[in-house]
Amino acid sequence: MGFRRRIGELVVVAALVCAAAGCGGGGSSSTTTTTGPSTSTTTTTTTTAGSATSPEAAIKAAWIKFFNGATPVAQRVALLAGGSHFSSTIKSLSSNPLASKTSATVSNVTVTSPTTATVTFSVSLAGLPVLKNVKGTAVKQNGSWLVDAGSLCKLLALQGSKPAACAGTSTSP
Repeated sequence: MGFRRRIGELVVVAALVCAAAGCGGGGSSSTTTTTGPSTSTTTTTTTTAGSATSPEAAIKAAWIKFFNGATPVAQRVALLAGGSHFSSTIKSLSSNPLASKTSATVSNVTVTSPTTATVTFSVSLAGLPVLKNVKGTAVKQNGSWLVDAGSLCKLLALQGSKPAACAGTSTSP
């Protein structure tokens, strides 16, 4: 049972970081190593900084930032679709000392429509993988790609409980 509790704690931390990193940041770039194929498309998205980038690149950047333990809570809230409903949850999760040690890599992004994408990602704690090849959803709102709240709720459910803000969110895929 201790192992399961530990995984639950790691999932919560990962979910917090995920919630914080979401899409639509101020045009910052990130460097990361991905470990899988990525779909390609000719569609481009303009970030808030005005530079054009592919949807896949924008989604990857958002998920990586969302899971980055150094990302401030306010940015995490902004990167999550419906993030304002989760601000207290994200703040609480970020107070966990493990939260600052989380990170994510995105191995695959498949754009499934002009406003949705499936994301395959892994979460690490202090550089050690704790969740591998997790499926999540990105959504495009107001021109920015965001982490779907259902993806956060799916991770929180692995811990055994979900906040009230998760009521009515989809946890697919």
